[in-house]
Amino acid sequence: MRDYLPLVLGGMRRRSLRSWLTVLGIVIGVAAIVSLISVSNGFKFAVEHQFRQMGLSNIRVAPADLRGPPTGNLGLPNSLIDRLERVKGVEYVSPTVMAMQPVEFSDADRFVWVMGYDTALSDKGFLDIDIEVQEGRLFRPGEGDSAIIGAKVAEDAFPTDVHLRNTLVLGGRHFKVVGIFERTGGELDERIYIPLDSARALFGDPDRVNVLVVKLQDGVSTEEGEERIGNELSREIESKEVEVYTPEDLLSQFFQVLDVVQFVLVGIAAISLLVGTVGIMNAMFTAVLERTREIGVMKATGASNTQVIGLFLLESGLLGLAGGAIGLLGGMVFAFIVEAAVRAAGFPYLDIRVELPVVGTAMAVACISGTLAGLLPAMRASRLSPVEALRYE
Repeated sequence: MRDYLPLVLGGMRRRSLRSWLTVLGIVIGVAAIVSLISVSNGFKFAVEHQFRQMGLSNIRVAPADLRGPPTGNLGLPNSLIDRLERVKGVEYVSPTVMAMQPVEFSDADRFVWVMGYDTALSDKGFLDIDIEVQEGRLFRPGEGDSAIIGAKVAEDAFPTDVHLRNTLVLGGRHFKVVGIFERTGGELDERIYIPLDSARALFGDPDRVNVLVVKLQDGVSTEEGEERIGNELSREIESKEVEVYTPEDLLSQFFQVLDVVQFVLVGIAAISLLVGTVGIMNAMFTAVLERTREIGVMKATGASNTQVIGLFLLESGLLGLAGGAIGLLGGMVFAFIVEAAVRAAGFPYLDIRVELPVVGTAMAVACISGTLAGLLPAMRASRLSPVEALRYE
């Protein structure tokens, strides 16, 4: 190795421009793979955080085949609330009604999602989904026309910011702002919460709810809770009319889709890695031609075929390793730039983590690709006849 390294490094130094161009494909391929995997994993962490805010152990009961937030006549009968509260293992049932409503403030009208929430469950419900108010307070039991607003409603929805004790006008009724939620980066930031009875009067539908959130007691698994709730619902309404699910179910489906997208994107990025491998192979064939006389001298002075192969494999492996290291650094930098940009855009939960297995795999793939790319040129060099090689001009 002491003999090989000076020869290899000296040759790479003499052909520095070609060496940099040769590893460019490896650099781009590794950078693309590392950045894509890191960013997609970051989005996984962010989405999981959002779903945890929904309460991974909470069960949702909603109209079947629902696509997006329920509106209009999409809903469930109020009678389900009492029935579900009697199910074994259920701690409480939180009914929610929702609708897109015009909201007046500061001489401007905006359509905002308005959520009716049971004030008796305010402390429990919001605590269970890890949401806190940044300013003000939560609802008090039995409270009337009051509102808790999301961060974007407070800061971005109207010409002037909405503050505590300001009044919002919904359907001709005045609601006093008693709380402003902390920014979550999710849908909550764009919503207004009002007491359930006020929302039913505002929406004109006192007999239905859009979604039921069922909180299970500690020690009751979501699978067991889903089964019990499903059995109870089957006695009240047809199963085709209602859907029972948990955030964990949605999270699993989302991750499956994201994994497929990640696989496709990494596959596209791997094409750059393949191009880089071909580039190294081409450069090594050129190197064999340029160093034919040198190879002849080496073999004439006793170098074996194995030693000649080792010399060229070392050079191609070092090219792959150098490209992998530069690409790894570039991919990490790009991933953190994406994180900073997304956070600046108002989504604070993107958490980029460049994991050790990704680093190790990227470096190993780059080194192996470079080494394999040099295998055929190295074998060709080892087969050269010393006499013919010394004659080569």
